[in-house]
Amino acid sequence: MMRELGKPDSARPARRSAALIAVCAALAAACSSDGGTEPTTTLAVSVVGGDQVAATSQVAPEPLVVRVTAIDGGDPEEGATVTWTVVAGGGGGTIPSSSTTDSLGLASTLLDVGAAAGDYVVRASTSGADPATITVRAFAAAPTLTSLDPASAAPGETVAIEGTGFSDRAADNGVFFGTNRALVQSATATRLTVTVPPCMPTAEADVTVRLGPLVSNALTASITADAQASLSLDLGESRVRASAADLACTVLPGGGGEEYLVVLENAGVAPLDLLEVRLSGHLEGAPVTLRDPPALAAARTAEPRPPASAQDRFEDRLRTLERSLTAGAEMAAPVLGPGVAASRAVSLGQREDFEVFDGDGFTTVAAEVVFTSTRAVLYQDVNAPSPGFSEADFEAFAAEFDDPIYDQVVGVYGSPSDIDANGRIVILFTPVVNLLTPAGSDGFVAGFFFGLDLTTAAGSNQAEIFYSVVPDPGGDFGDARTRDRILEVVPPVLAHELQHMVHFNERRLIRGGGEEDLWLSEALAHTAESVVADEFAARGDAARALDFELSNIARARRYLLDPEDTRLVAQFGGGTLAERGAGWMFMEYLRGHFGGNTILTSMTQTTATGVANVTSQTGDTWLNLASHWLIANYADDAPELPSGPVNIRDTYPNMNLRADFQGLGLAYPLAPLEFPFGDLVTSAILPSSAGRYLRFDAGAGAPALRLRLTGEDGEPFASEALPAISILRLR
Repeated sequence: MMRELGKPDSARPARRSAALIAVCAALAAACSSDGGTEPTTTLAVSVVGGDQVAATSQVAPEPLVVRVTAIDGGDPEEGATVTWTVVAGGGGGTIPSSSTTDSLGLASTLLDVGAAAGDYVVRASTSGADPATITVRAFAAAPTLTSLDPASAAPGETVAIEGTGFSDRAADNGVFFGTNRALVQSATATRLTVTVPPCMPTAEADVTVRLGPLVSNALTASITADAQASLSLDLGESRVRASAADLACTVLPGGGGEEYLVVLENAGVAPLDLLEVRLSGHLEGAPVTLRDPPALAAARTAEPRPPASAQDRFEDRLRTLERSLTAGAEMAAPVLGPGVAASRAVSLGQREDFEVFDGDGFTTVAAEVVFTSTRAVLYQDVNAPSPGFSEADFEAFAAEFDDPIYDQVVGVYGSPSDIDANGRIVILFTPVVNLLTPAGSDGFVAGFFFGLDLTTAAGSNQAEIFYSVVPDPGGDFGDARTRDRILEVVPPVLAHELQHMVHFNERRLIRGGGEEDLWLSEALAHTAESVVADEFAARGDAARALDFELSNIARARRYLLDPEDTRLVAQFGGGTLAERGAGWMFMEYLRGHFGGNTILTSMTQTTATGVANVTSQTGDTWLNLASHWLIANYADDAPELPSGPVNIRDTYPNMNLRADFQGLGLAYPLAPLEFPFGDLVTSAILPSSAGRYLRFDAGAGAPALRLRLTGEDGEPFASEALPAISILRLR
């Protein structure tokens, strides 16, 4: 059955055949038949945050947050309605009473605490899941402090605080020596036993006790600082500090006009992990009163971060669908090639029908062979609009695919399969692909590969095949697309998609493994564009090299504008533009330090996945890799270090992004927050493998600066957390 393609209208039918219904079942109900009833998804609700201390008759200071995920696979459930109900406590309610989950499965509300003190329990529920509860403990009045024993102490010593109105639960009481939170060893309503915080200088410190937003009166403690060795770094030298002792106190020497780059890092790798960090700083020297200094401003002049482009969003969906193929699709037996003798000939003008995934189901199209080359056979949909490609255009397109796209990608990553035994890759030009992009979208779907075609699943063409847009200057199939624009953008996409095709064969068909983690799969595929760009550059064709590299540079810019909010280990799919930029930069960093293109080969031809793939192929720890990569993102070719960093690991040996941006007339996007040595407090919420960049200027004659990294409220980090602080001397 073939649906005739013409100008689209509002009643465009989605073809729902028996083949589609079968593949939907195989893909774990990724789509459903029109008019049918979708099975109820079994969900789980988990608490992300909100257990806290609050004041009565006020809104609790922190939001209550839950995540809704599918039990099967753990993917976030977007668009689920979460109902919030206060099931215990003296009145109160939530604002709002219901909320909808976002793309990460997160929903939140605020608790309006009632007039009665005590525990308020809020239930979060959604259809198809067991509810979760969050507890907020409310107090009616701030504590009152009466005495400290002793009133003089050193960091690490024990002090007893007498008073009234304390919580008998130690964790509720936030005891602060100035800006430094102390460890509460024991608590009653009238007495707290605490340990003086580490890393404090000699000072007169205001001691306060906080129950959430309720703050006590202050008593004065005299702190006698313990000796702390300064971190001695040569110009351009770096140090990664992740031990508990290092995080508790790092001393940066001053006095000679030193300048340091400091990166606060969440070295965790769980895609959904968020780490709240708080950096406190105090100067050595003359005693000072350690009151809360003004927080370091976190605002930056970054451009808004858009979501992934239309091409990236569609590809994310395909890669996600591929992960479920084993549920109902027997893998076709791999035959290495092309390069083997073809047993199925094709000829010009030969017509065949193809099933094309159209985003909802499959559309059957008829297409004719319009050109053949050593590596490709080009088909064009008989309903492609005119004017379209000329014979010379097809010839040029095939020539570039053969060399350098095919030769470079296959030479680096491995072999595609040849299950259709034609010795070539099929490239199908069809307006079905044009229709995948909604009108007015940011970017467009230029082409794709779908691993379903390398299986025996319903809807499979059982062929190595790419699908490409066609020129459509009249806009008959969505927004207008010119011939020149298609010839410019489709080849880099084919380099990207060819890597996915090779990757599918090397992992799934040859080795019988599962899909690579999507963030790393996309990083490898984006690097395939760079591999081809390198070849063009080596041939002296700088313009074509830039065509293949420009999208990667643009994504890298998105990342560098906002590195502290961007995950390297992207949460789901291939990630946002910024996350894809981070992935490409990280892969280029690995390529520069671990054997060039050989690291791309080894990471493709394996069944290891994600972070384990990276660490096994490099033989290094994730902390070391990610931390030095974060440093390199600023230090590489930094103008402050004309001779380069001392540690080669703090560089990109294979590229100069600063020069790339300069060549495009753009400033380098990464701009650390700058401030002089002095008392400070700054907080951040860091996704996995993200970092906040700070720059410290000691100035002439400044004393040393003591830095302490803790949780957001000054508390110690949880045992499973992986914070780190990396320091590079710039001057």
